[in-house]
Amino acid sequence: MQQRAICWLGLIAYSLWAPAAWPTPGEYALHVKIGPSFEVQDSQNSFKVGGEFDYELGYGFGFNLATQVGISDDPLFQLIPAVKYNLVYFVPATLYMLAGAGLELYNFEDQALGVRLGSGIVLPMRKPWEFITDVNFFFTPSGVPGNPITFDWLIGIGMRY
Repeated sequence: MQQRAICWLGLIAYSLWAPAAWPTPGEYALHVKIGPSFEVQDSQNSFKVGGEFDYELGYGFGFNLATQVGISDDPLFQLIPAVKYNLVYFVPATLYMLAGAGLELYNFEDQALGVRLGSGIVLPMRKPWEFITDVNFFFTPSGVPGNPITFDWLIGIGMRY
């Protein structure tokens, strides 16, 4: 019971300290992300570094453009636009999901269609900074031998304008 009260007090204190999380149409954010990428099939695990651009369209919808580089013996470059939807606004974070398809380059030569499905949380800090973390599932339906499938966990920091 005491731990529950401490959690509620912490949540209330944070909600008073942090700005409102609800994005307005026309806002955009730039994020820098890093994290591990785990291969579900036979390929190699890698470490991903990348950036994202988010643009809020309104009514919970937005546009996302991710650019990432997978660092391993078999390098990977991804440029994937996606549609983003803010599922839940809870004090003061935002839980979102996204889906998209775009360009993947394996070993910087083999082009393929890459599909991204993901979900994450944006936690605003003091304006304009925000913390972001997400889990992504990438798969390549065609274009590369073996049809790679990866599961990524990325964390990052960004600025909202």
